[in-house]
Amino acid sequence: MITFRGNDEEQKVAVLAELLGLDRSEVLRRAVNSYYARYEQEFMAYDWLAARLDALPGSGRADISERRRELLDAIYAERAGRSR
Repeated sequence: MITFRGNDEEQKVAVLAELLGLDRSEVLRRAVNSYYARYEQEFMAYDWLAARLDALPGSGRADISERRRELLDAIYAERAGRSR
């Protein structure tokens, strides 16, 4: 059994059910299945990507996060010098 905490959600489901020609239970069933399918797809994509990212070698430099601004400024300065 699913209950709503607000009239807005209940009204939205009722309107949607009327527009689709379905009962409210079917609208909720489809919504939950759609949400779960999207969640499952995103979760699986993260798992697929995470395993590949962990396999990549690091830079070997521990100070990159601390010096990120300095390093980015150097990269931008080098690029600006080449374009002139």
